[in-house]
Amino acid sequence: MEISEWIGANWFVLLQTVGIIASLLFTGFSMRAETRSRRLNNVIRLSDNHRSIWSLVFDRPHLRRHFANGVNAERRLLVIMLILHLHTTYRAVQARELAAPTQLAEDIRQFFSDEFSLGIWKEVSRLQEPDFVAFVDSTLAAGTNSKSHSRKEKTPWEKFQGVRY
Repeated sequence: MEISEWIGANWFVLLQTVGIIASLLFTGFSMRAETRSRRLNNVIRLSDNHRSIWSLVFDRPHLRRHFANGVNAERRLLVIMLILHLHTTYRAVQARELAAPTQLAEDIRQFFSDEFSLGIWKEVSRLQEPDFVAFVDSTLAAGTNSKSHSRKEKTPWEKFQGVRY
């Protein structure tokens, strides 16, 4: 009886308190989502800027001598740009701003199937973030050991692919 009498006497104060708490929670969730979105936007801008810098090498052949000689220099730069693009895609999916492309794992395995691209990956992977390196390496390993995975155990790619929003 005491609780119902108190609610009857203070219903307006109780309603205001619930409204204030709900609005604070909503503001907190909104700020968190905005921060995550802003971080992803920064990754995309950084990737674009990095790509612009590397594009200078394509546009100005005299700069190529600093990286490698001949056709391999252009191919190396292309592989690096595609790795940057893959990293941006990975981050967008992790931030739940993009649904995981359904054939990305097979695309990764095909792209790194030749020794040149795989060698470039091994060279530049030490400069990448550890979780991204683990994702690419596990995707490559899952392709070579696809028969070793049981049906019950998800591959790293299947776990990544499950991140949808």
